[in-house]
Amino acid sequence: MDDQHNDEQHTVSRRGFLGAGTLAGVAGITGFGSAIMSREAFAKAAKDAMANATVHPGELDEYYGFWSGGH
Repeated sequence: MDDQHNDEQHTVSRRGFLGAGTLAGVAGITGFGSAIMSREAFAKAAKDAMANATVHPGELDEYYGFWSGGH
């Protein structure tokens, strides 16, 4: 019975494990987020990517598809 009691004291609860993981994730995001890419650089990269992905009316895109439901 003492062995079971000692094992229970050394286990990590699910809530404790998830809380530690969340805390580590938040610390990593806030600590490394500014080192990896600044807000301005991220906004510029997002704007450039959006401009490249835009297909204006009349332009061809390989993913356009037209289906008829037979109505």
